[in-house]
Amino acid sequence: MHFQDQSKLVSKGITRTQPNVLVADDHLMVRDAIVSAISREGEFQVFVASTFENVIEQINENGPFLITLLDINMPGMDGIKSVASIVATTAAGAVVMISGNASQDIVRQGMAVGASGFISKSMKLGALVPALRLVATGEKFIATSAMGYVDGNWHAQSDSLSDKMGLSKSEHEILQLVAGGLQNKEVAWKSGHSEVKVKMHMRNICKKLGASNRTGAALKARELGLI
Repeated sequence: MHFQDQSKLVSKGITRTQPNVLVADDHLMVRDAIVSAISREGEFQVFVASTFENVIEQINENGPFLITLLDINMPGMDGIKSVASIVATTAAGAVVMISGNASQDIVRQGMAVGASGFISKSMKLGALVPALRLVATGEKFIATSAMGYVDGNWHAQSDSLSDKMGLSKSEHEILQLVAGGLQNKEVAWKSGHSEVKVKMHMRNICKKLGASNRTGAALKARELGLI
């Protein structure tokens, strides 16, 4: 996959007449994974954005979009107010909120201002395109698995899963930071560990999750609902 000026990704064989989707998320690894999952099916033309301002620019330049996947915590977002703004700007298009830790109240508020659904970042990527197909028909979609990760339950379930995977508290913390797009030096600074210690933890994490690298570990962790 190749991004051009961080604005558009066109899969092989896709034409501009096909329905388009805007993936708005500031975490590069997460965005790449979502884009790859959607593009692999060959049904949609996919554009990307990383800030609230980018979303508005993309809608003005390349919209209207059939569906906008909107990270509710990316730079420039002002909570539900921004969700409502994007809903109004997209006109007939659908806006689906995405997040790793939204509360039930936030989901309800988003739906109340016109959002067409909510997808947790812990949802398996294989379920993403079927969800988009449903939204494209005018239906609402809220991942049932996501409702187990809100209002404080997310952390409890996440900790339980980490224990089952054999991850220590430090490894879980480092995994969350890496999945957030931080490099080893930044992870070391935030976690209070040395960079050497972070690299050692990452090797152990990859081994326990059956991943070949840090990106694979982050994606695996999201699929399993660890983060």
